[in-house]
Amino acid sequence: MPKAKHREHGELKKVISLGLTPTGLQGLDTQAQKMGVSRSQLIEMIGRGEIPINGVDKQLLGESYSS
Repeated sequence: MPKAKHREHGELKKVISLGLTPTGLQGLDTQAQKMGVSRSQLIEMIGRGEIPINGVDKQLLGESYSS
């Protein structure tokens, strides 16, 4: 997949590091591939609320993330 633009949504991207299990990484890659985007783009879309996290998903994240 081609690299994303350095500037999207009118903002510069910030390089971060995430720790994932091999299973989590495989799942992230599978979902990104299904959507035709990169890992970074998928995480960006989740963070911007373009891919909503429903109530069931929030329960899986733990009580500290519940609304």
